[in-house]
Amino acid sequence: MYALPVGENIAANELVILDLGANVGAYSLYCCVNYRIAKILAYEPDPDTFNKLNNNVRRNGLNDKILTFQKAVCAEDGPIPFNADPESSRGSSVMRTFNDRKDGVMVSSTSLTSIFKENGLDYCDIAKIDIEGSEYEALFHCPKEILAKLRMVFVECHDGFTSLNEAYAKKSVRTFLEENGFVVLRDEDSMLVAKNSLFNK
Repeated sequence: MYALPVGENIAANELVILDLGANVGAYSLYCCVNYRIAKILAYEPDPDTFNKLNNNVRRNGLNDKILTFQKAVCAEDGPIPFNADPESSRGSSVMRTFNDRKDGVMVSSTSLTSIFKENGLDYCDIAKIDIEGSEYEALFHCPKEILAKLRMVFVECHDGFTSLNEAYAKKSVRTFLEENGFVVLRDEDSMLVAKNSLFNK
């Protein structure tokens, strides 16, 4: 799902990658196997899943390549309720509750701006964004100067949030990316893959 589109040859260099919604680290590990990696910043808010992510990084001897952060990625920094999906960690989210449960744990959240600032990033080659509904606010509140530092994005657009805001839909993300200099390379099912025409590393 997150393989580079045919003809895209950015993998020749050592890459800086953001894995936002890292879960147990499958994409981060995939990148370490298939690309030359400078570093991967992997963000995962779920406490149990974060522990599994760290275990996978450690077992594969990749602590020097994959940096992990137990934070949700949203519009801004601060504490936020996180609700665990009782059926699958892949559905856990700061954006939804399950079976009317209100017992989510508080986790730290961060914005794309803070990720770049706190980690001293000048650019990011690939941003994989799979954050269970938070992708809309995280992107829509991202300033242009940070968007310009993203070379390529893989965005998983989740359904079921238009009742909160009609802009929380894939078509809105596509329009937003195109208005900010991105060219959409793939648009299928819930996935958008886009390359930044304004990127200048």
